[in-house]
Amino acid sequence: MFANFMIGLREGLEAALIIGILIAYLKKTDRLQHLPKIVYGIVAAVATALLAGLGLSAIEEHASETAEIAITGVTSLLAVIFVTWMVFWMARTARHLNKELQSKIDTAIETSGLALFFIAYFTVVREGIETSIFLWTAAKTTGEGQYAWVGAFAGLTAASILGYWIYKGMLKINLGRFFKYTGSYLLVLTAGILEYAIGEFTEIGVLPETATAFDLSFITPADSPIEIFLSTTIAYNGAPSMIQAAAWFSFLVITLTLYLRQYRLPWAGKK
Repeated sequence: MFANFMIGLREGLEAALIIGILIAYLKKTDRLQHLPKIVYGIVAAVATALLAGLGLSAIEEHASETAEIAITGVTSLLAVIFVTWMVFWMARTARHLNKELQSKIDTAIETSGLALFFIAYFTVVREGIETSIFLWTAAKTTGEGQYAWVGAFAGLTAASILGYWIYKGMLKINLGRFFKYTGSYLLVLTAGILEYAIGEFTEIGVLPETATAFDLSFITPADSPIEIFLSTTIAYNGAPSMIQAAAWFSFLVITLTLYLRQYRLPWAGKK
């Protein structure tokens, strides 16, 4: 539940901020007559993201056991790719996102009113589909089932409230730090999802079976409070295979090192 809450909170707040930038710029430039096009684009994007999530669930429900495992593995890999790209994209573009969106609005209004619809749609649908796939995969990886979706809903609700407060000037938070730390957390969770995907592909014979790298069950026994906590927050696996452990470690070291450099942290070096 915690993992999906954090996914919903971060992704939801990111989308809320983008929506806030679009609406605030229309208001600032006295172009609120174009607001319905933005709203329609947002609604269409949310509907598309929901359909993507429902589609994944429907496909899985009617698939054979082997196909279900394969679908979960492929979807997990897609989640790894999407989320990693999204985290780095936000780190690179956050500083000039406001100007970039404002420039797109100016161009859209000059060319075609319908272009505003597509700006809102494609800006939000990218976030929505990434979030939908990541939430679906995280729910499978952590094994929480329907409780994971409760966490996701709570996170999205909290993000909507925070986004509204920020837009109205009722709340000021250091968004740079927020995205930096939540991005780091998502990379740790994504490493666990990558490890899970490898386990799925090994189970159906796509990848070879390898020996167990280590077994921490004496520290984190199955179904113990600490094992449940770690599994549901970072997709923890206490007894990974050699290939799973290598993938987890390599992914985490490479992505976190490169990611932290984006923020020029003292211990990560400079660009």
